[in-house]
Amino acid sequence: MKKFSDFLKFKLFITPKIMPVMFWVFVFVAVVQGITTIIWGARIRSASTITSGIFTLLIGPVVARILCEWVLTFFRE
Repeated sequence: MKKFSDFLKFKLFITPKIMPVMFWVFVFVAVVQGITTIIWGARIRSASTITSGIFTLLIGPVVARILCEWVLTFFRE
């Protein structure tokens, strides 16, 4: 009951507990999107689309990590 009381008084925040899950969801989406883009680029024989997929595959998880850490900076003491 103490945790619920802390939650109602804004002493306990939800976002720091949710962000690790959201990070992995974002990584999953970035990897799936990157692989899908690479496959699509190979089907239509487009080097620029394949390159875009590779960048999404490599850079997407890094951007997700940076954004999650940026959001968490608002909740650190």
